[in-house]
Amino acid sequence: MKKNIVVVGLCVGLVLIGGAGYWLGKTQSAPTPTNPPNSVAPGGSQAAAKPGPGGTAAGGGGIAIEASKVKTVRMSQGLTAVGSLRSDESVTIRPEVSGRISEIGFREG
Repeated sequence: MKKNIVVVGLCVGLVLIGGAGYWLGKTQSAPTPTNPPNSVAPGGSQAAAKPGPGGTAAGGGGIAIEASKVKTVRMSQGLTAVGSLRSDESVTIRPEVSGRISEIGFREG
């Protein structure tokens, strides 16, 4: 019974942490307009920005974009990683009789 409560608590905690991270990421990466009021909009026309309620420009300025030419590049087929492996099952190998090995009756070749 206590295990279930702990698991549910951990799941709820993870969901809350994930939601907070998502929310912080959205609020910090909100784009800000880079064109000041009365600047030249893309296409060469003059932006007629009139201050709206709170002193902000109604309609806002344009958002600056950057375009680049697409290039074809070759991607590597390999992946290098560092880690460790652990098997799901294990086997212990031991002799049927206990004692000391005095001779191994085997020749190479």
